[in-house]
Amino acid sequence: MSAPQRSSRGDRGFTLVELLIVIAVLGLLVGIAGIPAVDSGEQGLQQGELYVRDAIHTARARAMATRQTHGVTFDLSQNRFIVLAGDGTAVSDPFTHKDYLIDFNRPDMPSNLALSAVDFGTTGPAAIFDAQGDPVSGGTVTLACQQSSLVLELDGATGWLDVQ
Repeated sequence: MSAPQRSSRGDRGFTLVELLIVIAVLGLLVGIAGIPAVDSGEQGLQQGELYVRDAIHTARARAMATRQTHGVTFDLSQNRFIVLAGDGTAVSDPFTHKDYLIDFNRPDMPSNLALSAVDFGTTGPAAIFDAQGDPVSGGTVTLACQQSSLVLELDGATGWLDVQ
């Protein structure tokens, strides 16, 4: 006896076109009902905060690792900052192997993200860490994006960077 042949459409599976239509419909549903929109100003501030935190962390970690002064110098007029060694040379970014320079004017940055104020007391617009990784002085970095702003405070005693 021979096995019965499958003749119904359900036994053969779905065509590629049918699968693509289902995926497209699911994509539309996720887009409509899915992730709530976040204010782009808040997103810009979050991204800027991550860049500042990483630069501060990098300068502090390099100071401790090399037992040499390192810092982050902020340039309000150019809307950028750079991680520097104690001798004033730029530190290399571990990912790009270029100077560790963050420029908020780049096209890939959130629009209207800006350094609006920087104050580290005696060191001016620079967060400087001594050879043990301790900050020379505490201070603040203020970021602005659209109608929102965010103040990051570097604690002079602990070296922690917190949102004010």
